[in-house]
Amino acid sequence: MKQTSLMPAPDLMLLAIIGGNLTHLILTPLLIITVSTLTRKRTVPFLDIDNEMLKSRFKSSHYWYWLATCLAGMLTILFINNSIILNTVCLISLYCVAVGLGRFGLIRPFAIAATVVVLAVHNSVQRFNLKVIDTYQFYDQLLVFAIIAALIFLLAGHSIRTYLTTKSAIEHERRDPYTGIYNLSQLKEDLNQHTKVVLIYIDLEATLSKTLCLGHKGRAQFLKNLSEHLGDRITFISRSYLPPFSSGLLCYLPVNERVNVQNEIDALLLSLKHFQFIKSGHSIELVKRSLICTEISTNNNIESIVSLLCEQYTNNRTKVLWLDSCKSSSTQVDKLSFIQEAFKNDDFELFCQPYKKLGSNNNQEYFEVLLRLNSAHQRHMIPASFFPLIFKFGLEKELDKWVVEHTFKSLNEYVINWSQIGRCSINLTATSLNFVELADQIIDYARIYSVPLNKICFEITESMALHNEDIAIQTIEKLREAGCCIALDDFGTGYASFDYLRRLPLDVLKIDGSFIKNITTNPTDVKLVQAMSQVASSMNLVTVAEFVESEQHTQILEQLDIDFAQGFGISKPLPLKTHLDQTQTANTRCA
Repeated sequence: MKQTSLMPAPDLMLLAIIGGNLTHLILTPLLIITVSTLTRKRTVPFLDIDNEMLKSRFKSSHYWYWLATCLAGMLTILFINNSIILNTVCLISLYCVAVGLGRFGLIRPFAIAATVVVLAVHNSVQRFNLKVIDTYQFYDQLLVFAIIAALIFLLAGHSIRTYLTTKSAIEHERRDPYTGIYNLSQLKEDLNQHTKVVLIYIDLEATLSKTLCLGHKGRAQFLKNLSEHLGDRITFISRSYLPPFSSGLLCYLPVNERVNVQNEIDALLLSLKHFQFIKSGHSIELVKRSLICTEISTNNNIESIVSLLCEQYTNNRTKVLWLDSCKSSSTQVDKLSFIQEAFKNDDFELFCQPYKKLGSNNNQEYFEVLLRLNSAHQRHMIPASFFPLIFKFGLEKELDKWVVEHTFKSLNEYVINWSQIGRCSINLTATSLNFVELADQIIDYARIYSVPLNKICFEITESMALHNEDIAIQTIEKLREAGCCIALDDFGTGYASFDYLRRLPLDVLKIDGSFIKNITTNPTDVKLVQAMSQVASSMNLVTVAEFVESEQHTQILEQLDIDFAQGFGISKPLPLKTHLDQTQTANTRCA
């Protein structure tokens, strides 16, 4: 008895599969783009997201390599006659598209994916018509193409969600959590859009010092209201900025031939005069309205200039104080002479702070190299006392070179058995990473002093921005190839925490101590550290917690799967040579 097949007609199945592929890969993206363009209220700003994703990568050589690889894959599909090779090339093309999704926008990867599938389907149809492949092989290939289409859409959705989440995190990171006012990292990014500006610091010390009764929350609201007041009334102020460790606000005035600087400054003073802060039915005005201004080019060291502005004092009669940020005073000359003498006389001294591996009986030594400065007035000056001078006079490269060479020299002199050393961490400034020869110099020092680079970890402080990221990444990758590991220091408090995690090749994540020191009493800090630990674990990064001050800290960190603990609860800083001498001697006796 002849059985009746319930299988649909081959022509109908073919039409359904091809139609589904073309609809998903061509019509759906076109529909989204059209709706996003024509609709004023765009719930999914597809084009904007695509442009933002591509903006930072369009000039990168990686983009052109990726595009060339995808084009080569499409051309290859046209000339393939073997089914296995065809499916393999399609899967490779899927991988290329997956790499490009989010990294190089959305529209271009979509277009490439659509072209690949259309070419592959066209190739299969031709070979089926020529009877090069049979019906089952043909359907197998179409099934593969359908799966590729589905995966592309899943990856696209994941890329959009990841991008929006990261963007939101970066936006949140660049605002003060209490006032919502932007910080210096946002100021630096905004200044890049101009060639010359007048940077203005609004000194509010006199007012805030007399409003202590408002409490921290009240003063934060005061600053927020003032920022909104200026943004609404002063045309050149789109947003204000909150400098660290100061009592005031920053803003800037773009300078060009159409701008009358004095009139704009007068308008700002008048707006400050009219400002009132209403609290509990009472009105508070500014006690003193003082502006400290300087004209700068946007390639200046913004941190140093902001520090200079915030350090100034204005009396009650001074409304506007103009500074020449390029002029060297006698005090600056004295400071420059002081720091140059420190280099010349080797007044720096290496200290270290040991840290330990949690949940393990590992007896290897882990320590971070620290720096102290011995001056005629003070022995063992901490970095906070002299680092501003290093940055002000652009001596970061010389300092890092000194630290690396003398650290390697001490290791060569005191380390007898390298198997006892787990990791020696050395800090590198962001400025030094912008020099292409840095990695070669470090490798040369390691060869001269016979230091195995697989025992060395270089820490990049996340509180400073990388000005030339491409060169910095090249330097980092070269150091990693030589055996070093790379740590991101101060994670969570700097310019672009999550952005750095996405872009920089890293091995170690050091969680800033501000999240650790109150972890025994603050449940929020516990959750934040747990989230950081999970992120690091998903990226195969080793975690180090700073500011560990007690056994209770250690126990909580172990429960959160933190790998290492560093702080006074583990060990206080001590001279590097002393630590190496003691540990090597003790280990030698035990052996």
